[in-house]
Amino acid sequence: MFEYKYLSESHLKGFRSYKIIPKWIAPNLLTFAGFICMLVDVMLLMVLDYDCTASANGSPAQIPREVFLLWY
Repeated sequence: MFEYKYLSESHLKGFRSYKIIPKWIAPNLLTFAGFICMLVDVMLLMVLDYDCTASANGSPAQIPREVFLLWY
């Protein structure tokens, strides 16, 4: 299993040339930034709907649609 090559070198040679983020940004920093964004979104939902009743039928409190844009 460990000796099997799933991709050849010709498939992998292009991955080293991608310049999506600067090299001075650590990958852990990107992961932490994504975690903070997710945490802010959850906190915002907790503030807007602290008792989780906005999705119930006939509930007067509705969460604004713009809040869910943060998920994407």
